[in-house]
Amino acid sequence: MKRVITALVGILILIPVCIYSHTLVWPLVMTLLTEIATFEILRCTGVYNKPLFAIPFYGFALLPTAVWIFSDLHIAMTRVIVSAVFLLFLCEFMSIIFTRDTLSGDIVYSSIALVIYVVLAFTALIMSRRFSYGGYIFILVFLGAWGSDTFAFLTGKLIGKHKLCPEISPKKTIEGAIGGIIGNALLFACYALLLNNVIKTEVHAGVWQFAVLGSVLSVMGQLGDMFASSVKRNYGIKDFGNVFPGHGGVLDRFDSNLGISCALFLVYNVFGSSFLMG
Repeated sequence: MKRVITALVGILILIPVCIYSHTLVWPLVMTLLTEIATFEILRCTGVYNKPLFAIPFYGFALLPTAVWIFSDLHIAMTRVIVSAVFLLFLCEFMSIIFTRDTLSGDIVYSSIALVIYVVLAFTALIMSRRFSYGGYIFILVFLGAWGSDTFAFLTGKLIGKHKLCPEISPKKTIEGAIGGIIGNALLFACYALLLNNVIKTEVHAGVWQFAVLGSVLSVMGQLGDMFASSVKRNYGIKDFGNVFPGHGGVLDRFDSNLGISCALFLVYNVFGSSFLMG
């Protein structure tokens, strides 16, 4: 029941955020989630209580809003991102040199790598709203993650017999993974039909293209989920946090979304908007 209530409250909050996603509300909310996720990572790796090492990460987690604002000023997004990454490395090098605390190389490297992945994935998520026809496309990050998770769960419950990767996620099955891919492809095809026949956008949404994208994003969402699970197992924790009662932390709830946002951003930049909306 707690999971259901949390999910309903989350949806009620997400709806107005999506409605105003063309405004600064969108990057600010996503940046708040990024900051919480950054704290979850630093707590997981055990460095959240080392201010000199941790503070630069929280500064780096402001990147989603920074990229959004600088894009308004017509400054290339790549310049902002590359500069932020180099600045993060510079700050961390200085903190490691001048701090009295000694940190193992594994902790330093894993903290940097995980934070960069999460921050860039959230940045890709907020910038998907800036795509051509982004008002229709950015919602695919949520539709893909939750649709794939739902279809995979239901298929696994009904016919799941063969374990997918038991050492990382014991409950996931091969049948469930396939069900998530097929179900997500159908869901995306239905979304394209909705755009064409109900919403009636100014351009035609390719049904087959959406179906292919749905299957690809399902795979990436499941990989994002399993990656987060492997990190938790490596550090011996059950959840990253408890921000969402019954669901865990931000990274527990958005692990699939982050994998999907990276894939969607890559697909858009390689193939362009005409791949979906032509």
